[in-house]
Amino acid sequence: MLELTIALALVVALAGGTFVLAMVSWQSQIWGGLGLVVIGLAVSLPAGLWYHVKLWRALSPRGALSPRWWLFPTRDHGNLTAAERPGVMLWFRIGAVFFGVALLGCALLLAGGLRAR
Repeated sequence: MLELTIALALVVALAGGTFVLAMVSWQSQIWGGLGLVVIGLAVSLPAGLWYHVKLWRALSPRGALSPRWWLFPTRDHGNLTAAERPGVMLWFRIGAVFFGVALLGCALLLAGGLRAR
């Protein structure tokens, strides 16, 4: 049932997004996209940095970090204890969601730019 709900939500979002893009001016798309990129990066970059700090603070004292852990930090998620997981993963999720917002802004900028030419 969850999969069906997700699939329907994606179809509605794609259809609704297409309709909205057709009705909104290209200038509004560019400014809206720029705003989403700025907001997304303004939140995701500090959240990502804080996630890395929290992961290091949780795993470093017991030597559970892999070499070059900062390049692929998700490999070390399995080393988190149940008590450490919520504090670290919260920042991981916040960073990921707002990175998605920045990507959505990039797509909106692209759509507006293509309509402007």
